[in-house]
Amino acid sequence: MSPAMDSRAGRPKSSSRETIADAACELFLEQGYERTSIADIATRAGVSRSSFFNYFSTKADVLWGGF
Repeated sequence: MSPAMDSRAGRPKSSSRETIADAACELFLEQGYERTSIADIATRAGVSRSSFFNYFSTKADVLWGGF
């Protein structure tokens, strides 16, 4: 397998917990927590709302889930 194909193995990055969290943090910084919706986060991350909820129960979980 070529190196280019190795980097594509596994779950697509756009559906990963980290990608969604990164998108949320960017939006929280840009427009504030209150003005950021789950739909905004999903759109920025390139996933559906249902994919968001596969990883997080609420918007607050993105921010506080690691604690």
